[in-house]
Amino acid sequence: METKLPESPETTPFSTLQRAIAILLQNASAVEGLFTVPVSEEAASKAWASVFAKDPVEPDHNMKEMELHHLAAAILLELKRLDGSLLTNELHNRFVAAAAISNRYSQIYVFRLLLGNLPPTNYSVLKNLSLLLRCTTFRNTPKVSEQVIVTFGRLLMRHRDGVLFVHRQLTAADAGTLITVVLIEEWNYLFQYGRVSFNNSPAKVNTDPTIPTSDVRYV
Repeated sequence: METKLPESPETTPFSTLQRAIAILLQNASAVEGLFTVPVSEEAASKAWASVFAKDPVEPDHNMKEMELHHLAAAILLELKRLDGSLLTNELHNRFVAAAAISNRYSQIYVFRLLLGNLPPTNYSVLKNLSLLLRCTTFRNTPKVSEQVIVTFGRLLMRHRDGVLFVHRQLTAADAGTLITVVLIEEWNYLFQYGRVSFNNSPAKVNTDPTIPTSDVRYV
């Protein structure tokens, strides 16, 4: 049976995610191996409940290292509970097509446009989550970093109906990995300078420049 994480009546899943991510960001430099330590669902649920136990304005409440690993596991469980992925089901195929762009400058430009068209809550969570992954992967060993990237790549490839988007040149796993790597490595360009969307882009570019939608298939 799937573990239900406790929820506060005054919060939404996204606001709770934001607070949990903020706690980990404040402690990321002191903890190694975030998102890689095996944690029971019971321990993750308790860590999630602790997020509500303190003043929401002061998220830094000196959690112990193992408690931070528990909270990281709780974040993974919460992301799995979402109705689809943070990329949204509507823009998912466009992100996959953008991941296939070989020129990095063109790729990250299209990524930035796509990110700017996400709902504000999705954008905010993805921005802070990507920053946390950036801190985590840069601190960890390459092998551990790869494990973190693969884990979150799979979460980004989720669909609300359990269907994976597949590109004719990419497997779902490859697409998820590429998207996660771009979010981590290009965080400054993608998020630090504010949002830009299809409508206010000076170039008015095609947001799916490589392959028409008909070539993105569902399996």
